[in-house]
Amino acid sequence: MMYMAFSPPSKIFLMSILLGLSFGALWDIFRILRLSIPSGKVLVFIQDVIYCLIICLSTLIFFYFFTFGGFRFFVLIGEFFGFIIYYFTVGHIVFNIFKVIIRFIHKIIWFLTWPIRKIFAKILCYLKKILRIFNKKIKKHLCIPKKFLHLNNISLYNIIKSKFTKFNK
Repeated sequence: MMYMAFSPPSKIFLMSILLGLSFGALWDIFRILRLSIPSGKVLVFIQDVIYCLIICLSTLIFFYFFTFGGFRFFVLIGEFFGFIIYYFTVGHIVFNIFKVIIRFIHKIIWFLTWPIRKIFAKILCYLKKILRIFNKKIKKHLCIPKKFLHLNNISLYNIIKSKFTKFNK
């Protein structure tokens, strides 16, 4: 049997690929959270910042322990390749499986909350009717009738003649 030894940089490169695979798995966790919980722009921004901080700290710790604090560009390349490998192979499959599971869970929740949603819909319908009646009464009392807008039958521009008109009568 032949023993095959790797040089330290190649071991570090392979471990950086594993780190990139873990970054891809972490990215899938954030994608699944976004899929399961409706999130706005602010929440997505916060999740992205947390993800970037985790990746930066992990990369710094990796540099500290495996390259003795030295920056090696091939480590970043390995992380990138690991992420791409995960994202386009296992990540695609995992995300599609979770997408189906989450849709199924949402349908179950939608079915189970049907009575509650029906009750709230009836309450909202009654509230809308009450607000419409209230709104009509307020408009009726706050409306200024047109007869109070002109107290005289003659408007101001009919009384005063301009100096600049050619034909003064």
